[in-house]
Amino acid sequence: MKKVDVSIIMPAYNAERTLHRAVYSTLKQKINSELIIINDSSADSTQKIATKIAQTYDNVHVLNTEKNIGASAARNKGIELAQGKYLAFLDADDVWLPGKLTAQFQVMENNNKCSLVSCDTLQVSPIGEVLRRGHALKKPISGNDAWKTLLRYNFIPTPTVFTRTDLVLDIGGFDENLVISEDLDMWISLARKGEVVIIPEV
Repeated sequence: MKKVDVSIIMPAYNAERTLHRAVYSTLKQKINSELIIINDSSADSTQKIATKIAQTYDNVHVLNTEKNIGASAARNKGIELAQGKYLAFLDADDVWLPGKLTAQFQVMENNNKCSLVSCDTLQVSPIGEVLRRGHALKKPISGNDAWKTLLRYNFIPTPTVFTRTDLVLDIGGFDENLVISEDLDMWISLARKGEVVIIPEV
């Protein structure tokens, strides 16, 4: 398998309306990456769409679960297949702006103490209206003590996360026993393993 720098993990459940848009935003990143779509036993045409995309692009892979296992377990399935030095997470109903992965990759490559890179976000309505900036709602904290603030509130949305694959594997992946806040649990664990860097741009 071709060596990649970044493995993008995308769980997808009944995502036929948004999957194309999410995938396209990963293809515009201009970085050596693979996209692993985990179709979590969708009841709509998600599997058909994902399969067609994978047949078109060599760096896109699809894993179909036998039953619905939820976002945490789906992400863990993708992580098991990941070939990249780094991991990035994107849900099937979110999008990245061009340059997102490149900016985060450069931070990681230049700071071996960094365990997680996040960035700002835009919340957008279904009709495309920009509602608010993420950092305006929850002030982000960088550095070695960011985990302490994460105990109080989560300022790291899942689509902003860029981290090291070996750290996630060392933690044991996402805790599949947690019904809620499994993402926050992971960010706290990663933040305790090094520095959190916040990129202020969306």
